[in-house]
Amino acid sequence: LAQMWVDLLTYDSGAAALPVIRERGCEGARRFLEGLLDIAQPLDGTGYAQALARRHVLAAEWSQLLARMPVFVGPVSMRDPWPVGHDVEDGAAREEWWGFRLTVAANTLGLPGVAVPLGIDDAKRPLAVQLLGSRWQEPTLLRIARDIETRYPPPVSES
Repeated sequence: LAQMWVDLLTYDSGAAALPVIRERGCEGARRFLEGLLDIAQPLDGTGYAQALARRHVLAAEWSQLLARMPVFVGPVSMRDPWPVGHDVEDGAAREEWWGFRLTVAANTLGLPGVAVPLGIDDAKRPLAVQLLGSRWQEPTLLRIARDIETRYPPPVSES
């Protein structure tokens, strides 16, 4: 799904966005967008239509799954948090794109999602879960997110 999403984004707006980012964006945003464009597989019109059809099939399968359970709970990222500023380093786009697999999948399929903080681990890194739900079920997600935050209130700063 992550590859499909970057391919679709690139076809939709990548080539048009890059000149605007180069003219008006910061250097980090330019590098990140160029990194995404580098990992995209170019689509022609037929490839784009096929990717949209595949996306539609996958979205229907997720809809069937979410009809049986109202919320899918998973990680926000598939890896430890990156250091501050990592996202603007050369090559960061590829690493971060694949690290946020569930987030990217949700965006690809048009599913609502919310990240909920759970606290801080022993290494002082943030812990969180991501909730995904069916289309148009944002109130359910927000209610469950509120319940989780009530059970696991965010830590108070020690400084």
